[in-house]
Amino acid sequence: MIVSKFGGTCCTHLNAAKVKQVLTPNHHVVVVSAIGKTHPTDTKVTDLLIALHNNLPDVSIFDLVAQKYQKLAKICQYTQIDALLSSTITDIVTKNNYHNTISKGEEMSARLFAHYLGYQYVEAEELFAFDGSSVNLKQTFVNAKKAYALYGNFVTGGFYGGSSVGRQTFSRGGSDVSGAILASALSATLYENYTDVNGVCVANPSRVSLPFTARCISYDDMYLMSRLGANVLHPDAVTMARQSNVPINVRSLFEVSDFGTLITSASSPQQVLGITESQLEDGYQTNVIHSLDGFSILARLARVLIEMPNLQVFSVTQKDNLVSICTNMPIIKAIYNCLLTNCAN
Repeated sequence: MIVSKFGGTCCTHLNAAKVKQVLTPNHHVVVVSAIGKTHPTDTKVTDLLIALHNNLPDVSIFDLVAQKYQKLAKICQYTQIDALLSSTITDIVTKNNYHNTISKGEEMSARLFAHYLGYQYVEAEELFAFDGSSVNLKQTFVNAKKAYALYGNFVTGGFYGGSSVGRQTFSRGGSDVSGAILASALSATLYENYTDVNGVCVANPSRVSLPFTARCISYDDMYLMSRLGANVLHPDAVTMARQSNVPINVRSLFEVSDFGTLITSASSPQQVLGITESQLEDGYQTNVIHSLDGFSILARLARVLIEMPNLQVFSVTQKDNLVSICTNMPIIKAIYNCLLTNCAN
């Protein structure tokens, strides 16, 4: 039994067909996000909805949201899109509630994908029970089991749920958490998290050319990486899966033959798993590296820095699994790659 969550990039009109293609009879529960970017300078639906709320009663921004869902509706063969968009903006204006407004992307995505996949649509407000700003896991588990027993296969929106005073949202990236909660509630064999990268890379792919992809990571190491800035998976989703011992498979919708990264209770086999973050402080560049083996990474750094005469190193410090290097310039790609590419070798 597999629970699958599809991120915003997966839910655009360009990629909807790929979502349908990867599902098998074992995929019983699907969690979808609001439509994400279709190109680098595009704006995510959730960000548009935040701007919409901040500009109410002006609703002109909703036109941009509508255009995205009209394109998705054509792919999903959803003929009631005009009525859905009309009821959505009416509800937004009438309630004028932040959580309600910013969750509408996930709701509309779920309605369209449920139709497209032939699954039952289940309203997330009826699944994820909030007490204030916190999820009531006991009631949510009851709701999830009831929906699964009633429908077998269903699609729901991530990122939000219901409380006694209306909708409540998770923090950004909360669709990951929604999927992990459902996987835990239903004792899923696997929780798949589909995204636009082929697993958990040990460095940010936008900053490091072809970084090593870890094939297996422990819950603890993945949680630490998420807390330190690896945006591929929400840390609360890791915590939820770890508590229920449900394996997480982070994988790409665009390279389905690549199995991606499996996150379990087993120890991480790689000697070094890390991410890097650079920040400028008082004119100096501080580069922070997360390492499971601080002494090993310091030895590598020493060898690299010797070969870079133009790079002045003012300090190298280590605390627990964090190594911080203060330099006169950012650590360039050569160092990133030495430390983080093919680090299993």
